[in-house]
Amino acid sequence: MPEADDSNLPLKVATLETHVDRMQYELSEFKAEMREFRKETRAELTAIRTHDFRLMFGAIITVAIGVAALTAKGFHWI
Repeated sequence: MPEADDSNLPLKVATLETHVDRMQYELSEFKAEMREFRKETRAELTAIRTHDFRLMFGAIITVAIGVAALTAKGFHWI
């Protein structure tokens, strides 16, 4: 096994430190972007849920009124 060239060791360590610093910076940027994406997605899903709930609630009320009308008509109440 060849011996390591110690003359380039400080340069190699400095290069590795630079790469690690850059990766840490990019990772922190990525985390910030993911937090923002999560916030936006959560807001959009909340809006969709609210809209779906209103639509479903309206449909249930409409069906209930329709069934009540058919029942009243069937028993000759109206």
